[in-house]
Amino acid sequence: MPTLQSADLWRESGRYDDYGKEMLRIKDRHERDLLYGPTNEELITDIFRSTVRSYKSLPLNLYHIQWKFRDEVRPRFWRDARTRIPDERCVLIRRRRRQRAARVLQMFVAYLRTFGRMGLKSVPMRADTGPIGGDLSYEFIVLADTGESQVFCHKDLVDMPIPRTSTSTAISINTSSRARPLYAATDEKHDPEAFEKIPEDKRLAARGIEVGHISISAPNTRSR
Repeated sequence: MPTLQSADLWRESGRYDDYGKEMLRIKDRHERDLLYGPTNEELITDIFRSTVRSYKSLPLNLYHIQWKFRDEVRPRFWRDARTRIPDERCVLIRRRRRQRAARVLQMFVAYLRTFGRMGLKSVPMRADTGPIGGDLSYEFIVLADTGESQVFCHKDLVDMPIPRTSTSTAISINTSSRARPLYAATDEKHDPEAFEKIPEDKRLAARGIEVGHISISAPNTRSR
């Protein structure tokens, strides 16, 4: 994927102005507006809509490793994957929900196992989507006194063993309606009333470092 992206694609999605000073904007010799990509939802969406012609090609997952740039106070590095599943215009809504739940579970377990192999215990927490977009967003947090995020969770999540499989494990966190939800949220999504319902000896308020992020559903880039 190109690191330099057309501003027109970002204007189409409605996110061109959302990043503010974090986005590096430039012009080429023809005075065309370009930007140094801070993320790739727009490009991924354009690839999907240009190549996928049938719901039979879905679900499809694309993974990429690439340079990005955001003029942040605390810059980070990113590794991303993007997934598309059929929507209700292609298949039954119930089937779509099952596919989405399965994909989310696979991503969750893949993240947990990857960080586990690195010797890190990460806790998935509800988080703000920010300009990335999406209707559900989860950050994988490693607890640390030096973390920039204030986080709140049920202590059992910290002690929960890392799943061994990506297909048959139910994660007891507030992502699954089948499992009893265990509270976990970053400061932006924190619900004090819900947190107070947790037994006092099970409440954990701490600092954390974001090491991964899952956002469900892409931004609303319109199809041509």
